[in-house]
Amino acid sequence: MTTQATTLPKPFCFVLMPFDAAFNDIYEFGIKGACTDTDIYCERVDEQIFFGSMLERIYSQISKADLLVADMTGKNPNVFYEVGYAHALGKNVVLLTSVANDIPFDLRHFPHIIYGNEIKTLRSSLGKHLKYLASKSPDRIDTQIGFELFLKGARLADGNVTIEYEKNRGPQAVLTLSNNSTITYAPGEFRVAVITPSQ
Repeated sequence: MTTQATTLPKPFCFVLMPFDAAFNDIYEFGIKGACTDTDIYCERVDEQIFFGSMLERIYSQISKADLLVADMTGKNPNVFYEVGYAHALGKNVVLLTSVANDIPFDLRHFPHIIYGNEIKTLRSSLGKHLKYLASKSPDRIDTQIGFELFLKGARLADGNVTIEYEKNRGPQAVLTLSNNSTITYAPGEFRVAVITPSQ
């Protein structure tokens, strides 16, 4: 039996963990190794080239990721905060730790792996979790953006909206952007431009 080639992108796993040299082997051989074994593409934010705020980039990558891996070892507050954000978006997150007590009681019902100091154990166990979660992830398809733009309470898609203004003052308008979809967008993920005549 031959497997059919696909042009679909690999699932994207975004990794949340402390930026500390002590975690380098855990990331390179444990997490990245498990992702390679299961044909999943993974990255940490410090491997990416981007402009702007690191926090906004992290929000954006959490939002775009098909699944996430978070190492809770050491109870790093940044990692905890990012895991909370991912859970708020309904993302699948596999929690890792070398010490069982580093995963708070109210998060222990989420998929988690206690790997001690064994990278081999981490790679094997994480690979099984990732394979399962990747198979359960819905296929990524283009989704219609649920944004609507309003000017003075009138929906712009309904037709022309006229702005009246006094001669001595330039036109002033307040635009309201409404998200009517069930999708949560990360800060900075979309930009809105308004083009006006030169006058």
